[in-house]
Amino acid sequence: MDGATIGIIGGVAGAVIGTAGGVAGTWASVRATRSPQERRFVVRVSVVLWVALGLLVGIPIALVLLGLMPLWLTWIPMAVAFVALGPFVRWANARQTALRGEAGVQPAALRRPTR
Repeated sequence: MDGATIGIIGGVAGAVIGTAGGVAGTWASVRATRSPQERRFVVRVSVVLWVALGLLVGIPIALVLLGLMPLWLTWIPMAVAFVALGPFVRWANARQTALRGEAGVQPAALRRPTR
């Protein structure tokens, strides 16, 4: 096997493993919700995030593969996605915590363990 083949295998395997991790993390986040309002919020945020990341990463890659955009230009939407992810996650976590407070659910750190 030459280096190019190994690189393609690694790239595809990395993408598949990364996507599987994202799906597992999304599923775990939805299952960890404690109220219907919180679950609805987490599902909506998850859908928005998956669609946004899919568009910001998928469209530029498709345009490169079609020969309509130079490869170096793909870094711009990927950088936008990466930079926007931090504030988005911070907002979503704050909103989810507020929803738990509105529902009267204590954070996990404040709950007493049951015996």
